[in-house]
Amino acid sequence: MEMLVATIAPVIGLVLAMLWASVRPPRGAVGLSWSVRAFTLIGSGIALVGGLLVGLSGNTAYSAVSSPIPLEWVRGDWLYVVPLVSGFVGVLVLMLPLQRRRSSGSAQFTRRTALSFTRRRWLVLAGCLIGVIVILSVAAGGASSPDKDGRYRLFAMDSGAAEIRILIYGWYYSLPSLIALALFAGTALLALSVIARPPLAADTPHDTAVRQERSRNVMGLLIGGLLLHLGAVLSFLGYTGTSSVGVFQGEDIIPIIAPFSAFGPLLWILGGAASALGFACWFEIVLSNVRRPVRRQVSAV
Repeated sequence: MEMLVATIAPVIGLVLAMLWASVRPPRGAVGLSWSVRAFTLIGSGIALVGGLLVGLSGNTAYSAVSSPIPLEWVRGDWLYVVPLVSGFVGVLVLMLPLQRRRSSGSAQFTRRTALSFTRRRWLVLAGCLIGVIVILSVAAGGASSPDKDGRYRLFAMDSGAAEIRILIYGWYYSLPSLIALALFAGTALLALSVIARPPLAADTPHDTAVRQERSRNVMGLLIGGLLLHLGAVLSFLGYTGTSSVGVFQGEDIIPIIAPFSAFGPLLWILGGAASALGFACWFEIVLSNVRRPVRRQVSAV
């Protein structure tokens, strides 16, 4: 399972993105300017490089597996926070170039907010992912105990004869990630607001389509980063759930397993699926912005 999450998930994500791009019209059809597309590629590229570095390195907090590009300098702890940090940097880049405040030549009475050009289902999905991440982080952090260095990353299990401790996604890992999560989500909202606020251009239908596309890219980066982080967390909990330790009691060996061990394999599968979908979101943004754009013909009513 470790190999699946570490090496196969990015490949599956790329395949899914290519399949989606092949059956869907080019997203460049709204006629994004070359500068907007360039910043979109740079931002999504930064996010992808960060995610691929920690993903393909094969390093996790609990082990290091063989991978196509073993990178010994990539720490296993980074797997949980880097997708959020690289996504945060990518969203900052997607805010560029800033639109000039211009007059559309007509009065505009509709108040535009950060959510004006974003589909509700994207917002609901992002909110659900954030909620699941927070719940898992708080639950795992509350179940963690300190190691000899005071780092809350151990799960204690008592067999009656001895207390065994195994690694868990405790506060040592979850607190930095929660801080990065708050910055990531807040920056995404800021980017949506920056895209929405300037007055609409004279060609209102086209300008609206462009802002919808830029907002969609921002949400794609946000949701992809959330999925990658969630996949890493689920895989960590899957490791904790499937870990077992034997304790000698007389001539017998008593196995000690985590109380949620029955869900261990399922957590591994869900973690791999979430990671693959996260990479698919980021790869899709890159692929859609390297295709030749054709301006969409929009008729105003």
